[in-house]
Amino acid sequence: MNEKKLSSKPENTYQDIISKDITGAPKFLEPAANVTTGVEGIDADRYWTQEFYDLENEFLWSRVWQMACQIVDIPNEGDCFHYEIADKSFIIVNTANGIKAYYNACLHRGRKLITGHCRKSEFECPFHAITWSLDGKIVRNPIAWDMPQWNEENSRLPSVKVSIWAGFIFINMDDNAPDFHSLAHPMIKDLEPFDWDNRYREFWFEKHVKANWKTLAEPFMESHHSQTTHPQLVPAIGDINSQYDFPNAYISRQISAGATASPAMEPQPSEKEKLELMKKRGDARVEGVALEELPDEFRARTFLGKHARKRLNETTGKDYSEAKDSELLDYILYGIFPHMTFWAGYGPKLVYRWRPEPGNPEGSIMDIIMMSPIPLGKERPEPARKVILGYNDKVSSCEQGPSSLKIVLDQDFGNIPHIQTGMKSLKSGKINFSEYTESRIRYMHQFIDQFIETGRAKKSIPNAELEH
Repeated sequence: MNEKKLSSKPENTYQDIISKDITGAPKFLEPAANVTTGVEGIDADRYWTQEFYDLENEFLWSRVWQMACQIVDIPNEGDCFHYEIADKSFIIVNTANGIKAYYNACLHRGRKLITGHCRKSEFECPFHAITWSLDGKIVRNPIAWDMPQWNEENSRLPSVKVSIWAGFIFINMDDNAPDFHSLAHPMIKDLEPFDWDNRYREFWFEKHVKANWKTLAEPFMESHHSQTTHPQLVPAIGDINSQYDFPNAYISRQISAGATASPAMEPQPSEKEKLELMKKRGDARVEGVALEELPDEFRARTFLGKHARKRLNETTGKDYSEAKDSELLDYILYGIFPHMTFWAGYGPKLVYRWRPEPGNPEGSIMDIIMMSPIPLGKERPEPARKVILGYNDKVSSCEQGPSSLKIVLDQDFGNIPHIQTGMKSLKSGKINFSEYTESRIRYMHQFIDQFIETGRAKKSIPNAELEH
């Protein structure tokens, strides 16, 4: 009987791969700090108990920066966006004095002031008609005579901190939270060359999944699962070669080489076979490539880098001659603790966000947004509207988005609910992570614990400096 060989740690690192690129490698991809997270298992019940959901609601979500929406969602004065995270609800509103964010609750009896995206000139509570201006000041109170406890100051709508980067609106409930740009600086600096201010939202999926938000996020934070969950990807991703590092305590990275076969493939495909396999699976990077015209000797990364420059120049009118192959081909993911990921590089790039469903430890939401360069000679296209997908809806049922990406997402979403239910059968009650490839996941759990510990102790949130 033939026994399947266990794959060994690859000899080539991601740095080894990009060192062979004739374009050279950008400095920002040099390894950042690594973190020693240990190898101990973690308690599985943190993925489903109401107790841990409540701890996160009180001490995590109330003190972290989180992406609420984009400016294109509220472009005009009075436009309001309804954002929910766990059990909290917020109004994000465009006012004459800038973007504001308020707790979405009437100060009288707590009725939500809005229940969906809308346009308002003022916020009138549907329960008793108490009304606030867009700047949060009370302007009308039919029962003011019976509420002597309110004065001008304590009757204002409580606000939350707001920060804006690349058209994304971030909020934080903690009045003492450090500035978003300070915490996210490593990512903001590294993404600056890729012109995020001049992108538009090409599509937006809001996928509801029957699993805890951490169960949902974790497959998108490691590459070990690609060989079994996404076998069509392995001819063109250096999965086991991936680089994982931590530019600071709030930013983590996962970087995988594109147009590079997984070291687990036996035998290794030739350079032409890589492109043939990519084309067979509908990879957009080989769209328009005439495989029969390929030279006898070539390197797939070099060839596809040139092809990507040509296509981007045709669609955007910009010169990409200085772009490195890695910036055009590779999977470069920046995670912002605890629930966001922004992809780096030229061309269309993804944004992820994970959230717990309100009141449900075993329900979560993943937003998948594609931000693409504005086409040559055109006005910024209208932003795509959100497509909501329920527990049983497949991403491949949507008209928007490339089929190859939607297949990958459906493969992941097919796994995740069974991870959520399966972990309850663990006799040990412990989840185990690999030491390196899943270090981002283990670190996320450890950082969540720090937020809970500091919150209980009424201390400030952890700073951005890494503890090695």
